[in-house]
Amino acid sequence: MLCAADRKIVSAVYLISTLSGCDDGNHTCESIVSESIFIPVSELIVTRIIGEEALHSHLIMTILEAIQLVTLATGGLLASDVSRSSSPRLYVCPDNTVYYNPKPCNPAYPDQCSHGFACRLSRLLEDRKPTKQFTQICCDSSKMSIADWLVALQLAPQVIPRTPSSTLYSVRVNSFDYNIDSPEAHIDDELQALNFPNYVTANVESVKFNTAVPPAGGFLHVLVLVDAARSQCAIFLNYDIPSEGDMEVSVNVSDSSQQGFYGAVSRLAIPQQTKYRHQYVVLIFHTDRKLSTLANVTADISNYLQQIPYFLSSSTTGCTLGHPIAGTFFYLCSQRSMFAIASIPVKPRPARASSILLPLNVSLLICFTATMLYY
Repeated sequence: MLCAADRKIVSAVYLISTLSGCDDGNHTCESIVSESIFIPVSELIVTRIIGEEALHSHLIMTILEAIQLVTLATGGLLASDVSRSSSPRLYVCPDNTVYYNPKPCNPAYPDQCSHGFACRLSRLLEDRKPTKQFTQICCDSSKMSIADWLVALQLAPQVIPRTPSSTLYSVRVNSFDYNIDSPEAHIDDELQALNFPNYVTANVESVKFNTAVPPAGGFLHVLVLVDAARSQCAIFLNYDIPSEGDMEVSVNVSDSSQQGFYGAVSRLAIPQQTKYRHQYVVLIFHTDRKLSTLANVTADISNYLQQIPYFLSSSTTGCTLGHPIAGTFFYLCSQRSMFAIASIPVKPRPARASSILLPLNVSLLICFTATMLYY
């Protein structure tokens, strides 16, 4: 049987070997540390690897030195007393939904979360009690409204000051090719057009409401914001569409007598990439009178393309549109982009905060220690 002091060493060695591959996409280094210290190690395995007679003083010192080096390399991530009891990290997502894993995410890169999850601000629990610490993690999105999504994506209220009161069931966009049906996008969907090199822009052809069907009478307006939070953005507005109380509304650009259209695309260039992923936010508005009789749509979009928050909140067009009655968002992944392309390579994303890179000498020392333990 191993004494208590020897068990500390065993736990520490197990922790060192685990840290070398901690950022595997399923666990963060922090969670592995908290879990590894308290995982019970089988005495049978311990005696096979170490053996009671192999715990000589010089080997113990080597292990402890390795622990100290790893502690310094990880910025004090390891606790000085590895036998100290602690509960694993737990988080509370908004609305008490489940989370994918406790690994931090960045709202600026929503694709870090798998489909069905959103990067949301969540509270840390200690001993199952709420703390004042928060972090962004991937939470279940099945109960999220469009307003929740826009907040999670850091679009509301920073870019979109007034959020929709309901979520669109779907939007249908122009077909990828002449012999293919028009794709239908639901909230947080990603349309893949990589096999169609001529496909550039997803133009909305129709919208389908969920439960909040607009009343008959008045006019509908379909506003599409592409990459609204970036400098390279675009605005497309179909306006003055007669509202007939239908659940699905066709956006017929060719019928100029019934509705208007205007769009503007930023002239700023984006880095050249092998594929382009653009975010489309679709907002539906309803007014009693035609928008074209109340505002200069063309001038407002042209003047405030780079100031979308001001366009929505303070321009004549934005004030006339008022509060959106419904909305959704989706992504388009394609070979080409509507924006100008700069002939410079795209820079890689910065390393995530949860990643830990150990210096070469520490890695070699860990390997050396593990080899000694085995033999």
